[in-house]
Amino acid sequence: MHPHLAGTKPNSDTALFLLKHFTSLNLKTHTTSYKTLLSYPLHSSLSSHFKNGSFSNLPLTEPSEPGSDMVHAYHAYSPSGSVYAKPVFVNYGRDKDYRSLGSIGVNVKGCIVIVRKGGGLGRSTVVEKAEKNGAAAVLIYNDEVDTWRNGFERGHVMKGVGDPLSPGWGSVDGSERLSLDDNEVLERFPKIPSMPISVDVADAVLSSLGESMVPLEWRS
Repeated sequence: MHPHLAGTKPNSDTALFLLKHFTSLNLKTHTTSYKTLLSYPLHSSLSSHFKNGSFSNLPLTEPSEPGSDMVHAYHAYSPSGSVYAKPVFVNYGRDKDYRSLGSIGVNVKGCIVIVRKGGGLGRSTVVEKAEKNGAAAVLIYNDEVDTWRNGFERGHVMKGVGDPLSPGWGSVDGSERLSLDDNEVLERFPKIPSMPISVDVADAVLSSLGESMVPLEWRS
């Protein structure tokens, strides 16, 4: 298999491959086209800057074969933006995690929060809670046991599912579509940028923070 991001030629080729395979099994098969609002990565970068003036560029894609069509690490429907701020680890990014930080005098307002996946929260909820707590941006990594340390978990950070311009119905030709500036559409998108990072990148950033005070149950 190869990367097949929705709406791209590799994705179409994959669909045609499956269509041909199912047809060869004498299964009743067809394809349908949808017109949807999709989100693609154009450029992304991440770097750590240190007090001595030095900096380190951090990788944002998995090791791959030369010429491969690897998709850049990104969160679909995240707004574009450039953020330069202090990083703060917020565990799973739950309300109680932010309260725990507040109890030891840590304020995340204007900071880049680093979140590990889990705690019962989806990506969109993680970003929404970070935004409500005043964070400037969000980095999310997956440190679950079976995770590849160099891997990036791509996905979207939009509230809800489906095409944002046709919430609740199929976006086929001739169907009703909301405008991009409709409040119902805008409310589904986060206001602060976010991106996925690998466990290795998370380790590099978190280790640069030194011996910081964190709640005992966060340590792993």
